[in-house]
Amino acid sequence: MLKRIAETHIWKWIRKDSLNFDIAKTVCSSVFNFGYAFFNLFLAWISRSIWYVTVSAFLSVLGIMRLVIVLVWRRQRMENAMRRTGILTLILAAVLLLMVYQTASQSASVGKHGDIVMITIATYTFTKLGFVIAKAVKARESAYPIAVSIRSISYAEAAISVVNLQRSMIASFGSQSPEWETMMNIMTGSAACIFIAAAGISLIRKDIRKH
Repeated sequence: MLKRIAETHIWKWIRKDSLNFDIAKTVCSSVFNFGYAFFNLFLAWISRSIWYVTVSAFLSVLGIMRLVIVLVWRRQRMENAMRRTGILTLILAAVLLLMVYQTASQSASVGKHGDIVMITIATYTFTKLGFVIAKAVKARESAYPIAVSIRSISYAEAAISVVNLQRSMIASFGSQSPEWETMMNIMTGSAACIFIAAAGISLIRKDIRKH
């Protein structure tokens, strides 16, 4: 079975060049993330929640950014990939912060979900965190602009996933006062936005130092 896979044209194409390998990884990761974005869009439809629309849009934009970085910027050998990614990340962090405060008191509108939905959200979140941590440890020595940019996008995806899990858990299992839920939504969301903004600023600073 493994021999047949190794003999396929796709596998040969992937092993031919490091760019092809990065493209294959990016496409697989994007399919995974776009699938979760559509899942959140489905949750937005059944619960009539603007928050899930925000999560879906945020993940979709990050997925498109990742594809653009690998499929376009790397082929063109763009030297300012980190700066561009950093600026876009800062814009996304600002928009997300606005949505966090706009929807902080709307935990009820997120909707209560059953075990299957919560397990799906938790599985994606912890899987994403695992990949991000492994990638961070493995690639600490890599200063290649494209790799650093993609790694920062993964950090942003993990951050929004944690916030989404927290909100869904409070809406489904929380029994505290509305004030407590609002405070938790603001604290967790703000922390995620600060983390994402810090990743964006770090990219811009690295790009400035490089040039």
